[in-house]
Amino acid sequence: MANGLQGARHHINLNASDDPAVSARYGVNGIPHQVIISPASIVLDSWAGYGQGLLEQRLKTYLSD
Repeated sequence: MANGLQGARHHINLNASDDPAVSARYGVNGIPHQVIISPASIVLDSWAGYGQGLLEQRLKTYLSD
C-alpha cells in the first residue's frame, strides 16, 4: 500500500448467517464484502467482491494529501 495507507487496515470477520442484522445494516449482499468506516463511525463506502488494489484505490478517495 502507499505510505499514507500503511497500518490503516482493520479486518473484522463476520459470518453473515450468524448475525443477519449486522449484514442488513451494512448492506452485505455478497462475499467478500468490504466496508470503509470513518473514525466517526460513518459508513463511507461498501461493496461486494475483491480486486487487486481496489481497497487502496477506494481509500484514496477519502484520504487527503
